[in-house]
Amino acid sequence: MKHVKRPPFLTTLSLTGLYLAQSVPLYLVAAALPAILRSRGVDLAVIGALGALLAPWVLKAAWAPVIDRLARHPHIGRKGVVLVCQVITLACTCILSALDPVTDAVRFFPILMTMSLSSATQDIASDGWAVEHLTPEQQAFGNAIQAGAVAFGVLIGGSGTLLLVDILGWQTTLLVIAALWGVSHCHSC
Repeated sequence: MKHVKRPPFLTTLSLTGLYLAQSVPLYLVAAALPAILRSRGVDLAVIGALGALLAPWVLKAAWAPVIDRLARHPHIGRKGVVLVCQVITLACTCILSALDPVTDAVRFFPILMTMSLSSATQDIASDGWAVEHLTPEQQAFGNAIQAGAVAFGVLIGGSGTLLLVDILGWQTTLLVIAALWGVSHCHSC
């Protein structure tokens, strides 16, 4: 396989931005949102239903071949797939910031599902990007970057969100997260 030549620093920065941007929504849904909803008195059955939002992450192998074909298209590429996914995630985050997670729960679910689908799809494109830009000798390092960026995404999407919601409120917290995604996108691809 032919590997794209880039300065190592730019590749590291891109990988960090890609994996950070896609992991924050996952942990917002998987870690922070259940705690926020429980603290606001939402029924445990409703909170348990949030697990369905992780289905795109489990099932993403089903559409990975389509994403890989799109990524090879000369006018789309992996960067195009990532950009579309990040725009969708940003839009979902901004929409969610305008809704109350308790009183607007019915509207929350499809938006969160769209966000989960988008971030899982970005993961497919990001993994392909890493394979294209890292030689076999560099892939262990790339995996370490991925793990570190995802761990940072856990902190932002999970613990960081819980902390900020308590201090800033729901709306401001999600707008801060959206701004962070925007910054991480500037450093990806």
